[in-house]
Amino acid sequence: MKYISYRIGSLWVCDNNISDIVRKNGTPLFLGIKSIASVILDRAHRLREMHRDVLDIFISVKTNDDKKWLEMCVKKGFGLEVVSRDELIDISRVRKKETKTIINGPSKCDKTLLYCIDNDVDIINADSLSELKRIEKLAFEKEKVQNLGIRLCLNPEGRWNKFGLVPHSDEWGKILKLLNRSRYLKLRGLHFHESSTMVSVESFSYYVDKLCELSDKLKTVGIEIEWLDMGGGLESSGYSHKNIDKLDCMIASCKDRLKGKRILIELGKSLVNDVFMCVTKCISRKTRNGTKYLFFDSGVNATGSGHANMKHDRFLTMNDFTEDTLEKVQLHGPMCFPSDIISESALMPKSFGEDDILLIPFSGAYTLTLRWKGILKSPKVIWA
Repeated sequence: MKYISYRIGSLWVCDNNISDIVRKNGTPLFLGIKSIASVILDRAHRLREMHRDVLDIFISVKTNDDKKWLEMCVKKGFGLEVVSRDELIDISRVRKKETKTIINGPSKCDKTLLYCIDNDVDIINADSLSELKRIEKLAFEKEKVQNLGIRLCLNPEGRWNKFGLVPHSDEWGKILKLLNRSRYLKLRGLHFHESSTMVSVESFSYYVDKLCELSDKLKTVGIEIEWLDMGGGLESSGYSHKNIDKLDCMIASCKDRLKGKRILIELGKSLVNDVFMCVTKCISRKTRNGTKYLFFDSGVNATGSGHANMKHDRFLTMNDFTEDTLEKVQLHGPMCFPSDIISESALMPKSFGEDDILLIPFSGAYTLTLRWKGILKSPKVIWA
């Protein structure tokens, strides 16, 4: 992490002295680094401009809904991807007239669908035949044509098989009949998201080919597909620069086979995870049956699932302990139940203890959005 250094015994992130930030704001807190966000979004913007003839980038709001972060993304011309009516209402504070919006999810209620239709959400990615029927009914009542995508399940035996529709199934035939007779549904795109880890350029290219083949078949029944929404699922935690390069290779690998269709990519954790750090203070320590414990003023209450499977090399201390020997300890939050665990096997300086400050880098994804709203107040977000 080249943007992190110790100067005169204290930790600095870019040009920010963590000691000064903690002294001014206290703990716990989430620290958003503007310079890191700018570099990452600039790289993504350059990628979009390089492939502007075929590529649109959307930012997944569920990974991080911080207002300043979303404002920075919208300013770069990126669209927003949501999964709920609540998110749609929240992004109205940052969404511009020209900001494109996609809504995903397997259980959109009528209230959500009606909000989408009334507020001109650009794309509803439908997940089932029953949902398509409800969209048609609501669009008919509003006398508005609704643009649609359909989420596809191309691997019915896979772990993500509960999502989407299986092409060429009995249900698929009923969907085509509905789309052909409806005056209020316009299928413009196909959506596919296999998992949260898009492992290779080859797999991306393979699934683009699958969607292109299906698009050709739909064209024979009068349905013209304009875009392919390939979801997200790139790596997180220190890989944002590699993700942009990887995405460049992905788009280049299939560009000549798109036949005028556009690629939509939904990015979230692969960009924002590097932007935020969680800053927390050690409150107490103890030893029990030979195991050493450190207790902090934030845990799962602050970061939801974001602390899951943390590795010892992801933790930083505000003070410079580089001359200290390391020991294996468990890191726990302040809640009164056993599952409030930050790490079960962290390597920490032996002299680290009460009132010392711990920083958890790569805390931008699924932390602010999944943190608890009750019992303890959510830590504030500070940008520096």
